[in-house]
Amino acid sequence: MNRYHLHQKGETCWLTFPQFDEYEEISHLFTTRRGGVSKGPRESWNFGKCPEEPAEHILQNYRILADVLETEAEKMVRSNQTHTANVMEVDERHLGMGITRERSYEDIDGLVTDRPGITLITTHGDCNPLYFYDPVRRVIGLAHSGWRGTLGEIAGEMIDKMRTHYGCVPSDILTGIGPGLCQDCFEVDEDVAEMFFQTHGEARRSAKILPRSEGCHPLDPDGSRRIGGPYRRYAAVHPVSSGVVLFVPGTARAERKHGGCHDAAGEGTINGRQNHS
Repeated sequence: MNRYHLHQKGETCWLTFPQFDEYEEISHLFTTRRGGVSKGPRESWNFGKCPEEPAEHILQNYRILADVLETEAEKMVRSNQTHTANVMEVDERHLGMGITRERSYEDIDGLVTDRPGITLITTHGDCNPLYFYDPVRRVIGLAHSGWRGTLGEIAGEMIDKMRTHYGCVPSDILTGIGPGLCQDCFEVDEDVAEMFFQTHGEARRSAKILPRSEGCHPLDPDGSRRIGGPYRRYAAVHPVSSGVVLFVPGTARAERKHGGCHDAAGEGTINGRQNHS
């Protein structure tokens, strides 16, 4: 787990990027399954709504998350993920949406803001969180990137939004790819693999997508993000950490122990501290 820092406070465990930890004006993390109040198959730090999970348990899990981030649940803003490449600018009008009150937006898989004190939230089962920070303009971004979002270049859309709306220079932006499903666990049908081949011809030569029996192909989500993400549109973007650490081949037990996969939802979060200058 050398590409992430594993932190613990009581029973609560979470992951951060060492390179992002260097910036005191922001905080960020990716949750694990440890440290919440949920019971049963989604024990214990669950954020995914389901019939057997009381709403008050999910809200309490968010308050635990807020405590870790030294903020309040009412200052969080959660995406409305439908596997799009849509990115929304966030401000004070959106505070608490998706956490303590209803959202006014739909079909949003990426969030970006320059307002201090706002925490951006995306939810992840198999799909990777993508983290963005411009330390010059003090702009933060967070995106949910499954195979559809990757194919739609949501990372590039985020960089475009940061550049055009906030005046960011791509060479100033730091990026990180958080935990997600590995190549061994993620098979797609031939038509999906072919879409990546057509969009990114270099994928055929990269050996990231390989043929497997019965017409299925193992797709390496991290590899496809390197091809289709911000690195494709903007070579100057600095990837501070790329790679899927919890979900590497041969560690299926380890991934469920810390982060979970499939229905074990984790949260990607990033915020700008209220008192930054």
